[in-house]
Amino acid sequence: MELTQEYFDKGIANLLEAVKETIDEKIKEAVAPLATKEELHTGLQSQTVELKQYTNQAFEAQQVWMENRFDELIVKYDVRERVTKLEKQFKEFKLGKQAHA
Repeated sequence: MELTQEYFDKGIANLLEAVKETIDEKIKEAVAPLATKEELHTGLQSQTVELKQYTNQAFEAQQVWMENRFDELIVKYDVRERVTKLEKQFKEFKLGKQAHA
């Protein structure tokens, strides 16, 4: 068997072809589990909708809590009724003083 340039070219070409096929197979195996552009788009849309819902729920819960807290504070610190009672008592006190005078 004589070693010629043609023999080396064919041998190297076969070797390169085999390596290329192996690399292509490895790439296909690595890429196979990855999501497609459409799958990513759909997934992101659903997650965005979910995030919007969570955000809205959080703001609604906070708003409800604040409204309830304000109602509690208004009841606790609303002095209108007490002032009205004091005004009545003051008028009665004045009238009582005038009656004794």
